Amino acid sequence: MRMKRALVPYSVPRKLSTALARVRGYWEGLKRGDASMPFWDDVDPAALPDLAAQLILMKVFERPRRFRFVMPGKDLEQRYGADLVGAFSDEIDIRHPLLLV
Repeated sequence: MRMKRALVPYSVPRKLSTALARVRGYWEGLKRGDASMPFWDDVDPAALPDLAAQLILMKVFERPRRFRFVMPGKDLEQRYGADLVGAFSDEIDIRHPLLLV
């Protein structure tokens, strides 16, 4: 009998596309010491110039749990049709390309 793997909220799939694997490698490489994630000011989209327009950087708030767009990629904003900088995810219309089907 195979044991089921415990689901972790927001876990990363085992197999990633080449582009997403590059982003993850970059992210992991920015961590300092025992930090579980990089400091916000270490992230530089110019380090991945061919992917920068597709990247999204969000600020996460704990209580209440909310997500604010800090740096939505130009491709996302263009496809969405609105400026998302500073917007909270729960205050915008959820439509393509943010709509998960």
